[in-house]
Amino acid sequence: MTILTRLKSFPVLASILWVILLPIVTIFDLDSSIELYNPSSEFGIFIRFLGEVPGYFIVILALSIFTIYLLRNPFESASSTYVNLGLLIVLNYGLIFTTATSIDKFFSANGISIFDRTVLAIIFSIIYTFTIWSVYKSDYQPNSSHLYFAALTIIVVLLYPLLVVNGITKPLWGRIRFNDLADLRLFTAWYLPQGFTGNRSFISGHVSMGVMVWALTPLLKKYSSNTQLLFKILFFVWALAVALGRIIIGAHYLSDVFFSLGIGYGIFYLVNRKMRDKYLDME
Repeated sequence: MTILTRLKSFPVLASILWVILLPIVTIFDLDSSIELYNPSSEFGIFIRFLGEVPGYFIVILALSIFTIYLLRNPFESASSTYVNLGLLIVLNYGLIFTTATSIDKFFSANGISIFDRTVLAIIFSIIYTFTIWSVYKSDYQPNSSHLYFAALTIIVVLLYPLLVVNGITKPLWGRIRFNDLADLRLFTAWYLPQGFTGNRSFISGHVSMGVMVWALTPLLKKYSSNTQLLFKILFFVWALAVALGRIIIGAHYLSDVFFSLGIGYGIFYLVNRKMRDKYLDME
């Protein structure tokens, strides 16, 4: 029996552990921020500006794979193909501009002025367009693992960072960030939504994008079970590092990142269960 087979019950055990830890997280929610808060932390600053970038690139890669697939495998209607390609291109360039913005903010915050975000976005766009065209002109055809990765990534990012995080929890909870607290008495527990206050602490968007590295797991099928496990551990450690950095910099509380990790991996697990057999049957 392989290690991965033994871990089939891991989601159940992880869910039980999450429920057990929730009261502890709730009790130490504010205290953990007080103890860890360090606005000058280099690690925290790094995570603030670049913690989401790997997630952006993973989504861009997934959208690019679908773009190539649609170019090589058009739908019955040419118009529907063009519409889908148009949407994919808009999403790609939107993510490219967001990534360029994050990098520009990072350099600006450290007193380095190389390119502004518009120039970076143009450079990334040219590279992206050239890459897509070069790949399209080659013999590359996405295989089932590539399509599985792309579909999993796109569905999860639409459900999680876009819908759950930015569309529901952040605006509805209206929770004030720790670094915005003028008085500790303004702190609100995670289970007390404040409504549309303009504050956006609960839950963490950075962590939701940090979790996106988990989407790379379908591309590891050719490796041994132990190697796959090692990569999965590294992916999880990266998400934890992003979560820690957000607490240290004062952008989120322990409960913000705790829920973001739990919901993110939960969505990945559920979407993966629905899609796995469909794409494995393509091989």
